[in-house]
Amino acid sequence: MSKNEASSDAGNQSGQPLHPAWEGSIELPAEALSHFGQLPENQFTREYQTLKTKESGQSLPFSLPLQAAGNNVTDGAQWSTEELNPIIPHFADPELDRQSSGCSVVEEGSILGESGRTYHGYKDGTSGYLLPNDAAEQDRLDFQHAMMAHLWDGRLVLAPLPRAPRLALDVATGTGIWALEFARANPTSFVVGTDLSKIQPTPDVPNCLFERMDAEDDWLWTYKFDYIHVRMILAAIRDAKRLLQQAFDALSPGGWIELQDAGMDLRSEDGPQSDDRVATSYLRQWFDLLAKGAALHGIDPYKTEHYAEWLKEIGFVDVVEEKFKVACGPWPSDKKAKVVGQYMRVNYLSGMRGAGYKALRSTGMTPEEVEDFFTAARDEVKNGNIRGYTPW
Repeated sequence: MSKNEASSDAGNQSGQPLHPAWEGSIELPAEALSHFGQLPENQFTREYQTLKTKESGQSLPFSLPLQAAGNNVTDGAQWSTEELNPIIPHFADPELDRQSSGCSVVEEGSILGESGRTYHGYKDGTSGYLLPNDAAEQDRLDFQHAMMAHLWDGRLVLAPLPRAPRLALDVATGTGIWALEFARANPTSFVVGTDLSKIQPTPDVPNCLFERMDAEDDWLWTYKFDYIHVRMILAAIRDAKRLLQQAFDALSPGGWIELQDAGMDLRSEDGPQSDDRVATSYLRQWFDLLAKGAALHGIDPYKTEHYAEWLKEIGFVDVVEEKFKVACGPWPSDKKAKVVGQYMRVNYLSGMRGAGYKALRSTGMTPEEVEDFFTAARDEVKNGNIRGYTPW
């Protein structure tokens, strides 16, 4: 997570009258203008936040000096989106953003692959993204979101934002579950979610918008964002440094970017928990084969190791890198780590074939060899309880 301190003096070019709170801002999407036009004129001023705090009798982060979060990033301050929201300090989100029947959004023009799974058809499917977009994958993505929320104690944001961002961008939004939850939790924000696949539901809130877009194309936004959220692009983006540069250029002065991603590796815990089986496990082989197949498609499988240095090279300041261990099963003794490991085991079982089929075929394995490998790997994950973890 990093802050952009680039300067910008671009003015509003839309020709539409801006809400007073946005005077001096650059052009905004029409949907955002309509949304913000319904909010109090001083919604984004400190005086308004202090007033709301006094009226409700609650102690909110807005009563703190704004520079406490903006400048002292290393003080460990962590705010949840509930705390950032002065209107709805507590909220409950449904388990899934799709219908309770389990129905998923079917994208017209999807391509049926050899694996029997469907893949995005954007630009004839020429993007480097190798994962499917069908109902099973959508369920896995939402389940993975639940795991990540548990890993981060229910927080949607780890960056120490000084206030709810007015305009937020969710790159590679997937099912849109993060964007919708963030929009619901922060009605004073407007969230734009982009993805190769148009598999997001129709937003049930007025402050969220989904657009089909390849994040590796030129970003043509005519407005700037206060916060950019990028999640799980490890197997999706060929030139991640260029994407980060475009994000830097698309951020308002003082804006933040946050990347949440996993490392392409399975490691053994040190000390008494060390497990020699990790190095020769099917799951470790799956990571290695996935990395090899991704590289053959022009994707750097180890890009997450370079995010921090790239951010600094581009010009971001206050760059903070936090590392987490995610167990491959419920083997840890720590209660929270055990639950996260249970989530991750299900994530592997439901996503190993979908995430790896194209990559493994690219390495020269036959369809029969691929299926036999996945059968053995799934059996191991389900029954082996190998004490391994991935770095996030």
